Amino acid sequence: MKSRHRAIFKKILRLALGLSISGWCVYSLVGQVNGKEVLNHFEAINLNLVILAFIVTVLSYFLRAYRWKFLFADTKLPFFVSYRSLIIGFFMNNILPGRIGEFVRAHSLGVVLGKSKTSVLATVAAERLADGLTISFLFAILFSLFGGSSGSAGLIFGVAYMFALACILTFITLYFRKPIFDLIRRLDEKLGKKGISYLLVRVERFIVGLEPLFMPRLIPSIVLFSLAVWGVELLAYSLVAKSFSQNLDLGSLSLFLAAVNFSSLLPALPGGVGTIEKIATASLTKIGLPSEIALSLVITQHAIQYLAVGIPGLVFTIFGKKNSKPEQATSVAEQVVI
Repeated sequence: MKSRHRAIFKKILRLALGLSISGWCVYSLVGQVNGKEVLNHFEAINLNLVILAFIVTVLSYFLRAYRWKFLFADTKLPFFVSYRSLIIGFFMNNILPGRIGEFVRAHSLGVVLGKSKTSVLATVAAERLADGLTISFLFAILFSLFGGSSGSAGLIFGVAYMFALACILTFITLYFRKPIFDLIRRLDEKLGKKGISYLLVRVERFIVGLEPLFMPRLIPSIVLFSLAVWGVELLAYSLVAKSFSQNLDLGSLSLFLAAVNFSSLLPALPGGVGTIEKIATASLTKIGLPSEIALSLVITQHAIQYLAVGIPGLVFTIFGKKNSKPEQATSVAEQVVI
């Protein structure tokens, strides 16, 4: 009973934290922009370019699904299975708190492939790391060459450095995985407790699941498709800007891309509602865009992402196979998160 109460309390706490952060972001934005002017910008929007940006964004998710198979060193991952699980995960992230979609995704694919959910979750973590590094690389290069001073994007550079550090720590962990595994086994033998043994086994499986990220034969494909994914996304951001008659240079577009994706990492309402609008808008205004235009761009891009994931995600959720229902995955995910 106490465990159940703690679980409920944690859910309420996560929801309250997300509501507080998102609520503050929305409240502060309302006081900074002229709502009527924002509506005027939307009235003048070029819908053809928005539709084209949506199509390009959908393409980026196809590329993500194809890239995912390279993170499985010893398992053949069919494209449709990869795309379906990936979209379900992103869809659940947009409607559930606490990024539960990552666990849903791991559970969904693990059931289909008959693999450990922990090892599949490791590939999701590896993919996120690859994404963070690629965005950081594109931002650091393009913003430095075409953008303004680094002071106008200090926070974004800070997150980029964190991804670089995470990559280094991951590499160190994999390089020393044998002694780490030996230590895990010694701890397991010494402690001899079922719960701890269960946890240690999953730590080992998670580390093993990260290995493809640094395999020489797979690195070129992972790097190539990561650059393709975010190059296509950068094109979509450019189309969104052009739909409001804004011709942003590559430096500004890279800042737009990085600000949106890095701000989605913060605890907030599902889908990063509020935090993305606040941080990305603030980042764009620092490089000279009027706040109303900046907010219009961010809202449009955010809506496109929701639709690109939401439409197929809803279809897969409703018509999904019984052995990989998102409802089952969500239940498991909530237990893992709790």
